[in-house]
Amino acid sequence: MTLKSLFAAALVLGGLASGQALASYQCTLGVESASNPVPVGQPYSVSVHISFVDFGPYPPSSYKPFAVVFHGTRNGVWDTGSGQHLFNAAGNYTEVVDTYNPGGVAGDYIRYALIYRDGQFICSTNSVYIGLL
Repeated sequence: MTLKSLFAAALVLGGLASGQALASYQCTLGVESASNPVPVGQPYSVSVHISFVDFGPYPPSSYKPFAVVFHGTRNGVWDTGSGQHLFNAAGNYTEVVDTYNPGGVAGDYIRYALIYRDGQFICSTNSVYIGLL
């Protein structure tokens, strides 16, 4: 095998390996509330779960290396620009953020999140709906 074909094989295998590494992440987004749409002043929560295979002991849930960047629409119009980084999440633990409807932001919201680790995109979540009155 020539040096050129060895180099080409290494690039192909490296590309496959990096694709497999990215494919090992599973990311989900959820929203919970007593009612949907949520009345003014009432609470709701957003949850993010990022699961992946880690060969070694899992880090503690206080270690949150994943940036959660939200994207989506309000009443069918994109309203997040290049995304809203609201919090970081731990891996293999569900991160739940409790919030409430402050009023003055009524609408039908659809959100999904792009997840980054050390500035590198790793996965995208499903989309969720939340209505605010």
